[in-house]
Amino acid sequence: MTTIGSIKTQITKAAKALRASMEEAEKLRTGQVPSEPPQRRIESLEERWERAEEFALEQAEDAPGVLEEFRAHWTANTCAESIEEAERLVLELGTAQVQLER
Repeated sequence: MTTIGSIKTQITKAAKALRASMEEAEKLRTGQVPSEPPQRRIESLEERWERAEEFALEQAEDAPGVLEEFRAHWTANTCAESIEEAERLVLELGTAQVQLER
């Protein structure tokens, strides 16, 4: 099941990219500009998850445990928590930007 491993790898890479983007965004607090906004990374990770779910549903008859395997991988990589933290950071940065523009 190379495809399952590939999908899990994509989820892991997207989660790591989101965390790296959040670290970059934290630089805004010190006046530096991040190379890529966290919002795009959030979307990327969510898209990966949607594709994983679609794949699992397509494979449900032939490989019934795929969705559970993906969910365990998602949980082990704290993807949901990373998304929540990144969304909070995006909101904080947006609020700070509005205040600076006043």
